[in-house]
Amino acid sequence: MSLSDLLGRARHVLLDFDGPICAVYGGTSDRAVADHLRTIIGDAWQLPEPVVETSDPLVVLRHCADADPGLLRRVEAEFIAQEVAAVATATATPDAREAMTSLAASGHTITVVSNNSAEAIRAYIERADLVDLVDGIIGRTRGRPDLMKPHPHPLRAAIVERGADPSECVMVGDSGSDIEAARAAGTASIGYANRPTKRQGLASLGPDAIIEAMNEVADAVNGMKS
Repeated sequence: MSLSDLLGRARHVLLDFDGPICAVYGGTSDRAVADHLRTIIGDAWQLPEPVVETSDPLVVLRHCADADPGLLRRVEAEFIAQEVAAVATATATPDAREAMTSLAASGHTITVVSNNSAEAIRAYIERADLVDLVDGIIGRTRGRPDLMKPHPHPLRAAIVERGADPSECVMVGDSGSDIEAARAAGTASIGYANRPTKRQGLASLGPDAIIEAMNEVADAVNGMKS
């Protein structure tokens, strides 16, 4: 199925945040945030070696899912503050605005569905003047890092918010967790392989389409009109 056919069949676009819309840590360091969260955790919760070494703060947060609720609240509150600070210098993904504008103009809804916090997403959307293009924001659920993608919960929440059927939706994301979550939620998926090294990994998960640049979305939508 062509990208135009796929987008023509899907009225609702579920769009990942970090990657398809912007690089959250484009102006700062994700490792610095991960290190900061590990400092807060300290000796209160044992971290396995992969979590000690990761540069991804989401991995650190996910490992705290079963920690003491008070510790989890402290870690997540600080993480949200760090995310909001990071998006102040986040770099826009090339052609993301063009893609979103084309989708909105063609009657698609756009719901941002992300493992990032809703607070950070909203801060960036306002800063980048994308508010009029976004119909909804589904960030990670407070206190439940176990419900982050690849769990289908965020996608299901977006589908309910739009009053849609999964068959009317397509998820656009740059990670395997996006493709896995889409499959579990019953939606189509488009893998955004913004780096050559990502294409093979995404392809192995069987998305309905793969793109390498966001202008492909705009081109496909414009092709639907011709």
